[in-house]
Order: sequence, then C-alpha cells, then structure tokens
Amino acid sequence: LPISCLNGFFSYLYNNGHLGKILFETLGYGRVTRPRPRGLEPKERKELDRVMSFRADLYLLCWLYLGLGLRLTEALAFNVNDIENRKTLRVVGKRGKLRFLDIPMIIQNATYVWMPLRAAQLAKIDHRSPRVDRHALFISHRGWRLSPRGAQQLMRDRFISAGLERLTVHQLRHAFAKHLLDQGTDLRTIQEILGHAWVATTQIYTEVTREDIRNAIKRSETPALRGHGVA
Repeated sequence: LPISCLNGFFSYLYNNGHLGKILFETLGYGRVTRPRPRGLEPKERKELDRVMSFRADLYLLCWLYLGLGLRLTEALAFNVNDIENRKTLRVVGKRGKLRFLDIPMIIQNATYVWMPLRAAQLAKIDHRSPRVDRHALFISHRGWRLSPRGAQQLMRDRFISAGLERLTVHQLRHAFAKHLLDQGTDLRTIQEILGHAWVATTQIYTEVTREDIRNAIKRSETPALRGHGVA
C-alpha cells in the first residue's frame, strides 16, 4: 500500500478511539535516488576499444553506443541499408520518436570492416531456416538477428576482458552523454542526440558533472587548507 494510505488509516483509527496510541512515528517518504551515470576514464576507453577490436561486429556495436549514445534496441534494429554507404543514421527511438544523427568516421570505418565479414558468415549458413535474417546489420552465428540478451552477453564478456566488470551496455550511452557535457555541449542538444522526451531526463548528467567538479576541487586542495573551514 502507498505510505499515505497507511498514515491515513492509522490516524483514522487513533482519532476515532480504535487505537490508544499510534505505535510508530508517522511514516516518512524515502527519497528515490537514481544511480549516478558512470563515465569512462581515458585508459578505460582505450582498453575497451582494444578488446572490442578483436571482433568487428562488436566493435561496431560498441561505437554505436559509445560514439552516438544509442540505446541497445535502437542499434540492434538496424538493417544493412540503414548504415552502409551512408553519412546519416535514421534512428527510431522510444514511442516511435525519430532522430537523425551524423555518423562519425570511426563508425563508418567499422561498418566498412564488418560488411564483408558479415557476408562471409551468412554464406556459411543454411538459408532454408526461416529465422535467417539477410537484412539485419547484426546477426548471430545462426544468421538470426542478434537479440538484446545475446548482445549483452557478448559485450559483457568483452567488458570482463577489459577489466571493467561493473560496466553495462547502457552505461556506454551514459559515458557518451557525459563526454558531450564535459566538452561543453548544451543540454538541449544532448537531449536531441539521446532522444530523451524530456530535458529533465538529461539533467541527471549535470549532477554528475557538478560532483566531478567538487571532487576535482577537493583533490586540488593543499594539505594546509584541508579541514580548516576555508570558504
């Protein structure tokens, strides 16, 4: 039951003589906090890039998250003709909201590497299977469109190889957004790039940056000034 219902119910019993006293303090409303988005340190980004480079499809998938901030389902929904030989991506987001994103050179190059490998992989598969998807950009070893669960597991294995056990696929999107903010990109632009319906959703990244600023200032304090209440 909602806390307000419990408070109201027991207050009613007390006020009408059904209880001699309320056996607990008025229930408070716990503050719901969202976990702070995790960024990537330069050395973490470099190591992640290295371990992903051993597999062309995962390298491309990684940079769709880390270089464009796509959601997992958005990236896996792409067909070959959505990205091959193109400079702009048409992304269908939540509730069918469209956005158009310029494709960075690193993603163009990764696509160029993956396409012939994908074709060779499909050539080895029995095409009589009804689930073989000749259009999907990302395919499983059976030729099926790669599922979110399958993609998460493959990426998870690479995260572990990079020593980033706590990293998740969605945090790559957060890392991209935080990087944009650190570079001075305004919130409205970040909102459009990420496909957020409300700018309030995007504002969580400003909280991260403020915390980073506080930590940076704290690290820069000299031992003589720490703990002396210097304003």
